[in-house]
Amino acid sequence: MKYKTKSIIIGRKPRLDKDDYSNRPCFISLFDINNPHKSSIAPKKIIDFLKVNRVAIKGMDINFLLLGGDILVNDLEYVDITEKEGNILIVGKQKH
Repeated sequence: MKYKTKSIIIGRKPRLDKDDYSNRPCFISLFDINNPHKSSIAPKKIIDFLKVNRVAIKGMDINFLLLGGDILVNDLEYVDITEKEGNILIVGKQKH
């Protein structure tokens, strides 16, 4: 699905079942500002995924946030997020 947004944060969530290693929940938060990790502004939307094997990000500059282990993508015009069989593909357009 295509979303008009300025930045996203991709992060992991705790497993629902500690013994189930196929259960890897994650989230993608959409924001109307760049560098949302430096502010207290809440995301405009949070997309949750329950069982994820891999997240692929195509054609965008990304930042790895060491403190929380999240991935930040700034300067977006839009992002298109699709999920198929536990794999998430994120493509979009960045302003450069």
